[in-house]
Amino acid sequence: MKKVKKTPERSPNSTMIRIQIHLKEALDLLAQQTDSSLQEVLERAIEQYKRQYFFHQLNASYEKLKSSDRESIKEEMKLWDYTLMDGLK
Repeated sequence: MKKVKKTPERSPNSTMIRIQIHLKEALDLLAQQTDSSLQEVLERAIEQYKRQYFFHQLNASYEKLKSSDRESIKEEMKLWDYTLMDGLK
């Protein structure tokens, strides 16, 4: 009688994805090195990528501004910096 490989039970809040073997091995290694689960490693990686992408888009948008617009933004930021030092809450 041939053994049938059971698929792990899935939570209704999860899904399975296919990834290349070398990526799975990298996840396994990171999980082991950080004493984390694969899901935790993936969550951290995705959050880091989202932040990186956000700031990349922000910088790209800032670069598109005219130099005069950039200067006015810098001036306004200086004014806001002073409000942080006024001691008010």
